[in-house]
Amino acid sequence: MRYIDIVPQIRHDMFLAMIVMSDYDVTDQMVIRITARKNDGTYMTKVIKYPETDVEYNGEIPVYFFGMSKSLIAQIIDVRINGVTVRVESTPVGDDIMARYDDSITRIPWAENMNNINLDFEVIGTNNPKSLLVVDKSEWGILADRPAAIYIKTPGVEKEVSYYLGKNQVNVFNSITLGVNCGDQKFNYLNLPDGIYDITIKGSPSTYSFNRKYLKSDSIRLNLDKIWARTNLLCDEPDEDIMEKIKLVEFFLTAAESNMRLGNFDSVEGLFEKAQRVMDIINNCDNCGCKNY
Repeated sequence: MRYIDIVPQIRHDMFLAMIVMSDYDVTDQMVIRITARKNDGTYMTKVIKYPETDVEYNGEIPVYFFGMSKSLIAQIIDVRINGVTVRVESTPVGDDIMARYDDSITRIPWAENMNNINLDFEVIGTNNPKSLLVVDKSEWGILADRPAAIYIKTPGVEKEVSYYLGKNQVNVFNSITLGVNCGDQKFNYLNLPDGIYDITIKGSPSTYSFNRKYLKSDSIRLNLDKIWARTNLLCDEPDEDIMEKIKLVEFFLTAAESNMRLGNFDSVEGLFEKAQRVMDIINNCDNCGCKNY
């Protein structure tokens, strides 16, 4: 009698199903179909044929599925061998084969101490004025199973908003979720205001927190793109005064972004306001940026 066990494991931050047999000296090929899932909604099915030509298994057959983080759990949820459904308890799948699989919930192990907790996130630049993308990069340690929250203060909005944080995921926000749709009864996605966003994530307890400020300049950049396109495509002789103002906007924006990276937030606000004032002058120009147009 040949016995087959399919066991969940994690190696090098990858979830895998390890196929272990009591006898690997097989002549008739088996087709093993394994389905696994993790708690972020990802499902994956792998099909393994054994034996295969020129492959050495060294006493075990690893079947790799997906990458893991410390806040995720995964498990094997379905196994079929030669079309026969295998159960958690020993299941006959042939005249001389008994198989079973372990459906235990599996996660990356960690020592339970405070040193494993490191909160961090990044804001992803998308050049889309309608969205704000925050990706959590934290090591949550023993806080992984506890709820976490994200707090966002939007420029020009009096109150901050708070939501549950999707750990180790991309969290997407728009004008509705950030509360800037006041007066819009159709619930359209509006452009988010440019400026400095104050963002904080907190664990449970909330003494574990991390704050980062982000300069969103998608709207002014989009307007600048339109002016560049209008000047370059419609004008044989671009207005030198307009070109100088465009360069000035670029200068103020670059200076604001540089100061943002260095943490000089007071300078950021002043530089960004200057860029916006010059943009207002350009947008109110009567000749649309062209000589004799």
